[in-house]
Order: sequence, then structure tokens, then C-alpha cells
Amino acid sequence: MWNDRKILFVAVAVLLTIGYAIESQPLYQQYLSPYISADDYNDIQQIVNILTQDHLSQPIMVFYGEYATLYSPIIRSYVGKSVGQTYAYYGKLQFLMYMVDPAPVNPAIGLYSISAPHAEQFFEELSKGIGTDRCNVFSHPIVIDAPRFYNRILSEQFIQQFRVSNTLYIIPPHSIDCNSLSTWTLATSSDFASISGPWWTTNFTWAKFPASLDTNFPAGKNFNATYKVFLDGNKNYALSVHLMDYNPSNYSPLGIWLDGTLLLTHSYNTLGPIVLNVTMPSVGGGLHQITIGNSDPTVPFILSVDYLKVTPQT
Repeated sequence: MWNDRKILFVAVAVLLTIGYAIESQPLYQQYLSPYISADDYNDIQQIVNILTQDHLSQPIMVFYGEYATLYSPIIRSYVGKSVGQTYAYYGKLQFLMYMVDPAPVNPAIGLYSISAPHAEQFFEELSKGIGTDRCNVFSHPIVIDAPRFYNRILSEQFIQQFRVSNTLYIIPPHSIDCNSLSTWTLATSSDFASISGPWWTTNFTWAKFPASLDTNFPAGKNFNATYKVFLDGNKNYALSVHLMDYNPSNYSPLGIWLDGTLLLTHSYNTLGPIVLNVTMPSVGGGLHQITIGNSDPTVPFILSVDYLKVTPQT
């Protein structure tokens, strides 16, 4: 009799536990996949499904931003478990296209030191796996999930044709000629390599990107923002700058520098949103710096700038 009661008690306890677990599933659904949220898992599953359905192997996953700093190794592991060999790159998409070591060129790696080991490990594995020839990148599918795993503005304009969902971009192998990519657009509010002085972002209706880079301060201060871009040595380039042309009101002219050499000073003339165009001098191939800032620190300065665009001249 006692044994029968014990069996009945255990059976009831098990049934109650199962019932509670089923009823409470929404409360702990995020723990069904260890270490990642349900939203992360859904995005990963979408990536896996597309890669599998399209028979795309050995993808390169591009990560960038604070969230990816913490979770990129786990996310990569989940994808790799389903599709096999998976590479990763931590940093701006443009620099992957040139197989640039991300550590010296991506400010997030300096701001979030935990990302440095990931960036170094990813790049070392990628270099060993596919070689250092930049054209080898384009023989692999390239995966960008923005903004979840790539929390920066996707200023690379060509990427839009490879959008497969609201947040997911997959570039199939051999769909881009590696030598054809020579026009680069930089979102000033997020693509800077370094910045000094007071600044903030604003969502202006005239701006092409979701946020512009803005500053406004009295005399006696300096402001500059520096952007890095990889240029081919056999081309001449023009630089376009989209900004608000304010009322002069004794503001400092805007200065634009290339690798530390002054290219242009522009005095405001109340023109509203404009595009400044300046011919860049011939430079060698490789990584170059474009800097914008106040050219005269003895007077106040105001700036609202949306993007920089580097275009080869024909």
C-alpha cells in the first residue's frame, strides 16, 4: 500500500512539473538555446536556412559593434554547427573587402577592449583559411545581420542589392568583381576612426543617413573627425561632402584635410544642404585619412555633416 502511494505521489509530482513547464515556457524560452536570446536564435536560424537552401558554404560573417563584441564567437559557433566551416570578420565591411587587419582601423576595437582578441583571432583564421588576396573574399558568401550583429550604419551602398530580409544581407559568391569596388561612402556619424571636441548626432530630414554628425561651440576650441578609407593606387578620386551650409555669422570655415594636408576651406553662405566637391590629389594605394574640422579656432564653429563620398574620376 505504501509503495503504491509513493508511486502515485511521484507520478502526480512529475505531471505537475511537466504542466508547469509547458505553461511557463514563455518565461524561460530565451534559455532554450544557451547563452543567446530567442531573437538571436531566430536570426541565426534564418541565416542557416538561407545558406542551406542556397547551398552556400564557408560563409564569412561580418560583426561590428558593442553587442557583437560580446556574442560574435557564440553566434559564429551556432551557425558553424549547422553549415560547417564558418569564417568571421570583426569590423567595417569596407575593410573586409580589402582584407585589412581590423585592429588599426576600427575605433570600436579600441573603445571596447574585449573585442580585440575576437578581431585578431577572426582575422588570423580568415587569412590562413582563404589567403591574403582580397579577391578571395568574394569567392565566399558574406553575411551581415544589421543592426543585431552589425550595429553600425551600412554606408556601403552596393550592399542594398543583397538584402534578403529586413535585417539580413547575404552576398553570394562571385557576385561582385573585386576590382569594381572603388566608390566608398562614409556615414560621418558612425564611420569615424577618431573624433575630438564636442559632438552629437541629429536626425535631419535633409540627411541621407539616419543621423548626421553635429557640433556647435564658441571660440577657443578645436573639433576634428577623421575617417579612414582604402584607395586604389591607379585611380584619381573626387571627394564629396554632404552638409548643411549655415549662415556665416562669424563662424569658422570648414577645413578638409587628406593625410594631414589641407584640401579645402569652405566658408558658409546660407545655402542650406549642399554637396561640396573637391578633387583629391593622386595618392598611392592603401589606407588614407580624411579629416574634417574647424580651420580657425579663434572664432565659433558649427557643423552638420551627413556623409563623405570618395569616387574615382574617369
